[in-house]
Amino acid sequence: MIQNIGEFATKIALEANLALSDFKLRPPIESAELRSLLQTNSLPTEISEILYTQYDGQEYGSLKLFGEFAMLSIEESIDLYTEMVDEFVDYKMGHSADLRIRGETIWRRKWYPFGWDQNRNDHLCLDFDPAAEGTIGQVIYCPKWGNHAVHGTSFANFLDWYYTKLNNVNFQLGDGPLKEFNCRVNPFDS
Repeated sequence: MIQNIGEFATKIALEANLALSDFKLRPPIESAELRSLLQTNSLPTEISEILYTQYDGQEYGSLKLFGEFAMLSIEESIDLYTEMVDEFVDYKMGHSADLRIRGETIWRRKWYPFGWDQNRNDHLCLDFDPAAEGTIGQVIYCPKWGNHAVHGTSFANFLDWYYTKLNNVNFQLGDGPLKEFNCRVNPFDS
């Protein structure tokens, strides 16, 4: 099983004949600063261990690490988290069809975004408040107006799931001005 972002990015780069630098991963910030940011914003400190020990997200305009989703820096994640809590935590949408996800709202206070698709404004999040059938720290796909879904019981499980999905549709790169994975199917839509 893939255990972390570094291992995941390296495997993808090798499979697709890319340089790891194509992902433009930012170096990690100091652990004391990271803990302070999380504590100041009342976020679980496990986030630092799960997401930010090796890298602090990706630079804008890079080859996106998760297909349509770029990995957010800690500051981008906190800004997005704050915006989503302020705007959508009370906005009702009905229960998710996935019984592992708690709630009837578009956003929950204990969902932490780490991936963002800026074209569709969808998110990948760590869920620290799952339903009884779920797992603390599960990865959920949060389409802005759609049905939320679990795509990993943990972050490592998500990386493994996503890597397998990419391998099933073959690694291909587009020819446009920005390289991007050109999969025949979007793994998050299936």
